[in-house]
Amino acid sequence: MHLRDQLLEKFEANIFRRPLFYSYPNGLRFELSEGRTWIGQFLSAHRKALEVSKDVFAGRDQFLLCLRAYVAGNAFSIRRLLRQLRTVQIPIPPDRMLWSEPADLDDDDDEASDAEIVTLAFSVPTDLIQDVLWCALAMDLSISPRLDCATYLVNLEDGLVMFPYDDRGMDIVGPNAEALRELYVRHHSWLLPYELPHMEATYGAR
Repeated sequence: MHLRDQLLEKFEANIFRRPLFYSYPNGLRFELSEGRTWIGQFLSAHRKALEVSKDVFAGRDQFLLCLRAYVAGNAFSIRRLLRQLRTVQIPIPPDRMLWSEPADLDDDDDEASDAEIVTLAFSVPTDLIQDVLWCALAMDLSISPRLDCATYLVNLEDGLVMFPYDDRGMDIVGPNAEALRELYVRHHSWLLPYELPHMEATYGAR
């Protein structure tokens, strides 16, 4: 079964809808950045996301990395993304998968009605999670290296997806309610206060 089919079978189509926390039921939303300076905020975000990822991918040697970028004329080239991956030394295995689809006009990032979304999916060793998170969280900041795309870290076997949407926050969703509840309890102090009532309605107040 192709990677795309495996993703859709496990998570259904909503896995790539934005904002993910509102599109996929019973997820978690984390507040990441802290500090007075943007450097401090970024480092705080990276530290928290990395700590949570240790639980999301516990016992796994690899994870599925899904990179999604808009392609509209010369606005974005998939070659640019491939160059960025080479720069940060994230290996792309031969069994990678690339597919495209029309851009969702309801997506906040959509800038052109004729745009397409290109998705590149491949397996990555879990010891590179810190590198991937760095690149994802740096996307909207003047920090390099970074990846100019949406970055999803997928535990396909356990049914969990991490989506660090920028240095401020990160969503975790999936059909694995038990694992999500464990993350909710263990990392409760890092959950976004504004969305906490929504999460408490699912997992209970603490």
